[in-house]
Amino acid sequence: MHCGRGIDHVHGSKHPSRDRRVLVDVEFWAHLDELARNCLPDALLWGGITPDAARHQHKKACRALRIDDYRMHDSRHSYAVRHMRAEHDIHMIARNLGHTDATMVLKVYGKYRPNTDDFRRLSSDKRGAQ
Repeated sequence: MHCGRGIDHVHGSKHPSRDRRVLVDVEFWAHLDELARNCLPDALLWGGITPDAARHQHKKACRALRIDDYRMHDSRHSYAVRHMRAEHDIHMIARNLGHTDATMVLKVYGKYRPNTDDFRRLSSDKRGAQ
């Protein structure tokens, strides 16, 4: 991953659509900025880290946080559900996941789009806060 402010380049290997620009959630900007501070502009952010080393660090972090059964791949699902619930553009979600189109996003995550009950609940929450 090459780091920039908010939109970054992710190298992919399975399919040409996996080599893409992605939108980074604002919560992670400061963390990525810190990692990129001493990098050259086109340097890989995690250059040289093997998939096994990444999995090891992920498991170590999960143990420290006392999180069971959360694979690295699960973060893709968390990302997609969070953005579907926020009603973000399904094509942007698909591109960030490395899909060629939004078909898979709608098929797998479409059920997480806000529904009428969600809007009613949000409306009553706002009225109660006034």
